[in-house]
Amino acid sequence: SGIGSVPLPMGGSPAALKQRTLEAKAMARHTSFFWFTLFNIWCCASAAVFVPLTDLVYWFTVAVDVELYEWIRHIPGGEVLAVIMIAPIYLAAHLCLILATALLKWVVIGRWPAGDKPYYTWFHFRWAALMNAYHVFHEVADAMAGTCLVVGFMRMMGATVGKRVCFFGHGFEYDLLHIGDEVCIGADCDVTCHTVENMVMKLEEVKFERGSSCMTGSIVMPGGMMEPGSILIEHSQVLKGEVVPQGTSFGGLPARLLRNYPMPPSFAEKESSSSMSVEMASMHEGNNLYYKEQPLLAHESDQWSGEQHQQQFLRNRSRFSWNTWFRWRFASFHRSNDAAEFDRQDSYLVGPA
Repeated sequence: SGIGSVPLPMGGSPAALKQRTLEAKAMARHTSFFWFTLFNIWCCASAAVFVPLTDLVYWFTVAVDVELYEWIRHIPGGEVLAVIMIAPIYLAAHLCLILATALLKWVVIGRWPAGDKPYYTWFHFRWAALMNAYHVFHEVADAMAGTCLVVGFMRMMGATVGKRVCFFGHGFEYDLLHIGDEVCIGADCDVTCHTVENMVMKLEEVKFERGSSCMTGSIVMPGGMMEPGSILIEHSQVLKGEVVPQGTSFGGLPARLLRNYPMPPSFAEKESSSSMSVEMASMHEGNNLYYKEQPLLAHESDQWSGEQHQQQFLRNRSRFSWNTWFRWRFASFHRSNDAAEFDRQDSYLVGPA
C-alpha cells in the first residue's frame, strides 16, 4: 500500500514502520503541486506580515516622539525631553512586540509537544509561521543575551529555567527546554529541540541539570542531557539521546570524554590556595562529582573554561556576591577563541579518534 503516489515500505519494527509512514506522507505532499504551492504561499504571506514589523517599530517610535515634541515643545526643556524620550519609546515598542510574539506562540501552538510531525501538515505550517515571527526580534534577543531579561522571556515562552542562569544561546521550542540552577549556556549554542529527518520533524526534550556549562558554539541535540556539574567545551556536539555524565568534561564532534582536562586556577592568595582546594574536594566528594583533591596554585591565564568558572563559583559562593559570579560567567563566553586551544583538545580525548 502507499500514501498518494509514494509506495509505503513494509517490514521492520513498529517505530521504523511509523517513521516510514510519516516519511511517505510528507513525500507524497512534497511531490504534490497543491501542497507544495500552498506551503510556499503560506511562508511568503507570513513573512510579509512579520518581517516588516521591525521597520514598523522604528517608524512608530519616530511618530510617537514627533507627537510628543509637538505637545511639549513650548515648555522649558521640552525639546531636550523629546530627544531623551526616543530611547524609552523605542525600547517600549520592542518589548510590546516581544509580548505580542509570546502571545502568538500560545495562541498558535500552545505547548510544544514531543513527538514526530511530518512536513506539510497543519503543525508544520504553524511552525514555519512562528519561525518567521521569531525573526522579528532577533536583534533584541541578541541584546538581551546573558541578562535576566532573556531568562524571563524563556519562562514566558514555556521553558523551565532555574535560578542564577546565564544564557547566551538560542532556542525555539522552549516548552521542551529544561535548565537547572546555576547553568551557563554560551554564545551561539544551539539548544533547539527539533531535528528534521527525511522531512519528519522530531521534537524531544533538552535538559541541563544544576551547574552544567555548555560553552561557545556547542550543540546539545534533542534528547540530549547534561548532568550536574558537567562541561561541554567549545564547538562540540552532544548527539541525540546522549548524556554528559555528572562532573565530567566532554568535547569534540561528536563529544567524547576529555581526560586530564586543565583544572581551574584560583583567585585566592597563594598561601590559602591549598586549604581551599581541600575544602573544594570535600564538597565535590559529598556531591559524588569526579574531582580529585589537589593544591590549586594562583596564576594568570586568559583562557577560561566554563568548568573553571563553575568551580570558582562553588569555591567562593560563601564570600562573593552573585554579581561577581555573573561577571566571571560573562567573561568566559566573550573571550577570544584560540584555534590552537581548540586543536589541542585531541590530547585530552579518551578512546579512539
